[in-house]
Amino acid sequence: MTDTDSLAFLLAEPVDFHLVPATPHANQPYPPDMRNVGGESDSDKRNERDESESDKRNVRDESDSDKRNVRDESDSDKRNVRDESDSDKRNVRDVSDSDKRNVRDVSDSDKRNVGDESDSDKRNVRDESDSDKRNVRDESDSDKRNVRDESDSDKRNVRDESDSDKRNVRDESDSDKRNVRDVSDSDKRNVGDESDSDKRNVRDESDSDKRNVRDESDSDKRNVRDESDSDKRNVRDESDSDKRNVRDERALPQAKLKKNGKKNKESAGCEITILSYL
Repeated sequence: MTDTDSLAFLLAEPVDFHLVPATPHANQPYPPDMRNVGGESDSDKRNERDESESDKRNVRDESDSDKRNVRDESDSDKRNVRDESDSDKRNVRDVSDSDKRNVRDVSDSDKRNVGDESDSDKRNVRDESDSDKRNVRDESDSDKRNVRDESDSDKRNVRDESDSDKRNVRDESDSDKRNVRDVSDSDKRNVGDESDSDKRNVRDESDSDKRNVRDESDSDKRNVRDESDSDKRNVRDESDSDKRNVRDERALPQAKLKKNGKKNKESAGCEITILSYL
């Protein structure tokens, strides 16, 4: 019977599908008895397997817990013993170290105090001796400077008076000769001398101010040196000025006598008459 015959048979006669027996091709692959037996056996096996595994696990866990507890206890004992011994050693070491430190600190503090005291004493003594020496040196120097300044001032005053007298006497005679000899030249010289003297005075005053400020700010040795130098300069300038004045006085009459003409005779006669008049 082919598929076409079965289809024709089905189409020819009505069939009640509810009365069709169950076949392996229906929704139930296995018979109900087989399925139940299979399910029971599997569930039993699974339960048994679970129970046996749970027993094994429990036994293993118990043994492991016992081992762990024993190990933990032994380890805790060892740790406690080690910690106690270590704590004892540490305490002993700390005590000895603290003793050594205390002893060292005390000795060091003693040495430091002694060192500081001796140093402070030495410093005080050194400072006092230095201050004494400085005071003595300053006093002696000030005394010497005062004495030197007084003697120099006395010498300067005496020298200036004698020089001023000589200069006044010489200037009078020279002024008379110069006035008679060169009236026009004296006018020119006076004008030139006044302007130059003003400039020189201004310059000398500014320079003297600067020098005084510099000398005051500088040390006393420079002042003493400047004073001695100024004395030498004054003496040299005075001697040079005297020589120049004498040279000028001798040179002027000779130069006028050497000239030819009546002017020389007239000037010489004027000089003779004026001198005789004086």
